[in-house]
Amino acid sequence: MKNPRLKDLLRGLPILAILLLALTMVLCPSCFAEENGRWGTAADEIDRYLDAGFEYYLEGNTKDAYTSVNNAYFRVYEVTGFERQTMSYISGNRKNAIEMQFSTCKANVKREELDLDTKIRVRSSLMKLKTMIREDANKLAEMQGEARSEIKYYLHGELVKEDPYADLAADPDAAAKYENWYEAATLVKETLDTAYMAYLDKDFEAASDNLNTAFYLLERLDIADLEDVLAREVSGGERRRASIIRALLGTPDFLLADEPTSDLDDENVSLVLDLLKEEAREGRGVLVITHDQEVLSICDDLYQMEAGILIRKED
Repeated sequence: MKNPRLKDLLRGLPILAILLLALTMVLCPSCFAEENGRWGTAADEIDRYLDAGFEYYLEGNTKDAYTSVNNAYFRVYEVTGFERQTMSYISGNRKNAIEMQFSTCKANVKREELDLDTKIRVRSSLMKLKTMIREDANKLAEMQGEARSEIKYYLHGELVKEDPYADLAADPDAAAKYENWYEAATLVKETLDTAYMAYLDKDFEAASDNLNTAFYLLERLDIADLEDVLAREVSGGERRRASIIRALLGTPDFLLADEPTSDLDDENVSLVLDLLKEEAREGRGVLVITHDQEVLSICDDLYQMEAGILIRKED
């Protein structure tokens, strides 16, 4: 070889390759992790997005927190075919449950409260979704001859060995629980918003899927049977509950209820009153116009109309 510099370079190539390999292993340890297969890799990416979403939530950055969870759905769950495979090889109801949990997480990370109970609630909802996704990834992997994988944890975008927020996670297998009708209505709205976003992106399959998920949620709220019922065929109690849910979808600060219990049986009166009390406890203003003594008994302040003038009634 006539060029001595080239000869020296070629002689040193194995050492250079080793050095590059070592540097790559330090900078990108995940590149040398055990191969997960298609579904394990997709679940890892979802884990990364969800953990980033929780970090943003803790920082008070609800916009990026929401975007991270949304990306986990649109950029991974949908794009990789995870959604279709779940529906085809596991079940349609399972796919609906996953999408509903995505909506729950998106609604939760938009919360501005940072007290301990809310942090636990937000983290637990994300962990429940991570657990559900990993369970489905492993089911699909087994069906297709791939290796099983474990939940991954990320901190500042880097893979870590253990959950950095383990003290904030409740039981991920706990059943979904809605504290009040407002929370349930918010979840329906979140699901419908996702459907609308997919529609705008001309992803009509995703739009249809999320619309079906909204109906799935309504089934859990025991009013899905009203989907195809004409307004004149709906009972008074059902109409009253549906109208309140519709009002709450706009996340109002103030709720005006005109004779909310008129012509209702005792059971539906209790349901409506419980709902109104829950909304008041959530900090929303609730103004009720009524002649019902039972309604009056739960009000904080009473006013009576006399000759066109509102007069405050003293206790």
